[in-house]
Amino acid sequence: MNKFGIIDSLPKRNQKKTSEEKMGKKEFDQIEKDLRNFKSNFENRKVADFLVKEASRFLELEEFKAAKECIREALVRCPKHEKALKCFVELSKIEFAQSKKNSSEKKN
Repeated sequence: MNKFGIIDSLPKRNQKKTSEEKMGKKEFDQIEKDLRNFKSNFENRKVADFLVKEASRFLELEEFKAAKECIREALVRCPKHEKALKCFVELSKIEFAQSKKNSSEKKN
């Protein structure tokens, strides 16, 4: 309403449209959703990088169970993380060699 009590139904000339009005509600919501996903994926990638570093340290200390947990969590957060996948393969090889060694010791 203006000062005379009349409802202003016409938009003002210099009033700028928001991004949402320019694009439309669906497009704007999709862009917001994509941005949130990107941010979430980026954060998950950073956490996965940290977990892989921790797993590498655990492997050096021969703490295989802790290393396996770190790698598992890294792969949950970022399934295509190359370093985590390589570390998982190395860890699997080590576990297989240990289980083979243990089974041969039990036979003797």
